[in-house]
Amino acid sequence: MPSFMDSLPLEILHNIIYRLRERRPRRAINNALATYATVSRQWCAVVESILFKDIKLQSTEFPRFLELFGSADDKSGRRRRRRQYLRALRFWPSSDGQHSISTADLSNLENISLGPYRLKLVQDLQSLFQELAHWDHELRATNKNNNGLSLSYLELICPTHPVISALVVRGRSVELTHIPYFDIIPAPAKSSNLFSNISLPSVTKLCIMSELSRIGWSSASHLALCLPALTEIWFTLDDQEAMDLECRRAARRDFAASLAALPLSVTSAELTFLSNGAPMNQNFSPPSLLSNGSHSIDVFSRSLRIFSQRMTSLTITASQLSPELFWPQTEISNTSNVETPPYWPHLKILQIRTEIITASGKWILGPAEPKFPHPEWDNPVESRPSSPNAAESDRLQRTVGAKPNITFRCKPDPVFFDALALAIALAASSMPKLEALNFKMYAYGFEGTRSGEEFDGYDGYSFSYRCGAKRCGSKSKGAWNMENRVNRVLVMNPRTEWVFQVGENQVAWTQPEEAARLWREKCGPELEEDVCMKEDGKGGDRIWVRKRNGAEIKRG
Repeated sequence: MPSFMDSLPLEILHNIIYRLRERRPRRAINNALATYATVSRQWCAVVESILFKDIKLQSTEFPRFLELFGSADDKSGRRRRRRQYLRALRFWPSSDGQHSISTADLSNLENISLGPYRLKLVQDLQSLFQELAHWDHELRATNKNNNGLSLSYLELICPTHPVISALVVRGRSVELTHIPYFDIIPAPAKSSNLFSNISLPSVTKLCIMSELSRIGWSSASHLALCLPALTEIWFTLDDQEAMDLECRRAARRDFAASLAALPLSVTSAELTFLSNGAPMNQNFSPPSLLSNGSHSIDVFSRSLRIFSQRMTSLTITASQLSPELFWPQTEISNTSNVETPPYWPHLKILQIRTEIITASGKWILGPAEPKFPHPEWDNPVESRPSSPNAAESDRLQRTVGAKPNITFRCKPDPVFFDALALAIALAASSMPKLEALNFKMYAYGFEGTRSGEEFDGYDGYSFSYRCGAKRCGSKSKGAWNMENRVNRVLVMNPRTEWVFQVGENQVAWTQPEEAARLWREKCGPELEEDVCMKEDGKGGDRIWVRKRNGAEIKRG
């Protein structure tokens, strides 16, 4: 006779077991659920639907993964049911520890062989993708509704580059060593189409985390082509090369080319291209990352602009960007001559975080005016290197501007900010659905404040825009009416906002009238034009001041 618990509807039983799971310590969750699975077949099915919804998988665990989910010897159909529970899979491909880098290899990195390391990565990825594709095909063939896998989220956490691992083990600097980039999928694999016949139509979001792998962007886009229903990507890759300028330029060119190769179905993206940041020595002249000198087109920023034109939401974290990201700079002096003006028909959210140097190697901030108050930072006393290795590291750090710590730049360069303001305004005029835009330029030495909502998190120089409606629940004040209360929308005026970390005397800049005109045309007479600056207050403290349409409205 079935027990009372077994007679409950599955939804209620699922809720009960899920809440029992929440009462357990994190490490004991899986063991506790495994115990519940032995109560009855119904409990087992519910437990498995919870346990197998989101799986973390190391490549070394792949045989066990096949035992639980594989199609071989599945007469009872239990494994097939488990596959239908799977919604998210996080996979760690192996770099195979036996292919470690010796001390002799580290002294000759230009000729080092990464063949075995690449081969193991390709094998792991190919095995996973082929197995998932086979399961999906099998489910569609046996399901009357032609439903395949329910797997919608796939995350790949790439292993650390073997050279980086070897450097860390031996206590050597990673940042100051030239570490070659490479593709997870080398050219022979691409030419032989190892992944071309693989299709995972259920996956809609792909995440690739490769912070210390030095893999090329083309590998990420190549894997994305296996996902015909892909709509959202989240890529975190590496741009930390400091010693070889041509290598870093090549990595950015690879990035630009790879964006164009991503499936057209992708409409939402979060792209992080990690870097070492702006030089700590602000007397240092950063090198240009443009291919043909400081006057050539910034292909990296242009590729991001072209890619953004088919997005609905885009978040970018990357170093050394330029106004080319928003509008073609070769045509900005006469916009009527642009053959095909950029247009963003669906873009709603655009968030960008960069640094205070451009792709051409120019600082966007100049030295402070000595006659006006300005922020100063005390530089730590430098100690003399205590060993030959430390001395060599110190020399290399000075070569790339990482030492000494000299920070004095805070005055906006009017030429750069004029170009940026006009490029953003032109782009926004071609974004009919834009709801929010944020362009933050991080500057070392400025800490985000926590003095209140009005100035929360200001740790750099930035521009932001928000449209005139905001979801219910915000702390911001606004006007309500009955229709908006029903739709749970808070009515607010559209607003643009510039943030500077210095006072008005140091800023000495206002956005060009053409940019202001474009914003007023887009937003109408309700537009609020805000400028936030950090002025000197009483007792030497520096306080935020907000001006709106030229008049001060808040101080504190």
